[in-house]
Amino acid sequence: MFLKDKYSASGVFDKFKARLVAGGDQQDKGLYENLSSPTAATSSVLTVAAIAASEGRNVITIDIGGAFLNADIAPTGIQVHMRLDRVMTQMLMQIDPTYQQYVEADGSMVVQLDKALYGCVEAAALWYADLRSKLEYDGFVANAYDPCVLNKHGADGVQITIAVHVDDLLVTSASNDNIAFLERYLQSVFPAISVHRGEVLHYIGMTFDFTVPGEVSITMENCVRDILSECGVTAPRATPAAETLFDVRSDVEKASS
Repeated sequence: MFLKDKYSASGVFDKFKARLVAGGDQQDKGLYENLSSPTAATSSVLTVAAIAASEGRNVITIDIGGAFLNADIAPTGIQVHMRLDRVMTQMLMQIDPTYQQYVEADGSMVVQLDKALYGCVEAAALWYADLRSKLEYDGFVANAYDPCVLNKHGADGVQITIAVHVDDLLVTSASNDNIAFLERYLQSVFPAISVHRGEVLHYIGMTFDFTVPGEVSITMENCVRDILSECGVTAPRATPAAETLFDVRSDVEKASS
């Protein structure tokens, strides 16, 4: 179980996050035909944002809660078992005491997974397939150059675009009705989604600022701060170069050609 403080791209605290992760390193990858799972290319995300700004589209981000757990593990045809340690087993007992009969002498328990738990080698591929199938059922068509960018035209004929990065969606459309319809559809097929609106949005570590009509400004303040901190830079600097950048050693002779 991993516990983490999650911050937005601008460094603002978002939430305290817990995630149960399986030890996929112990799985035999040779049993699977395909484990690849795409995410939207950075160039695609920036292009979608630029088009949205240029066309004055409405922009929102959607986070699908517990994403991988929405995907059934059955399609692979491979059974996956996992041992829960003593602490995880006790937590399961509190949720459902009927599992008591399966507790072993050391307090642990072996379970068979029904869903694509985080950490499993097939989890990302199963989740992408599940999400894409649900979006295609709603009429979206994947872009030929990037399968994580999907488009469709709503009932009003206005295009709506989605950029997919695992469980985070960047949605743009000139029609608020199209966006509202998508929200209702996703709420009907997933247990929990979080929708974020505004002229300033955080998405996959970047801050997108649409406050100036026709333009989008993109920054990564939190990432920059982390990089500088890891490099030991504590005070603001105009340049990362040291003061000795252009110093030349006069005692070193030039090599003859």
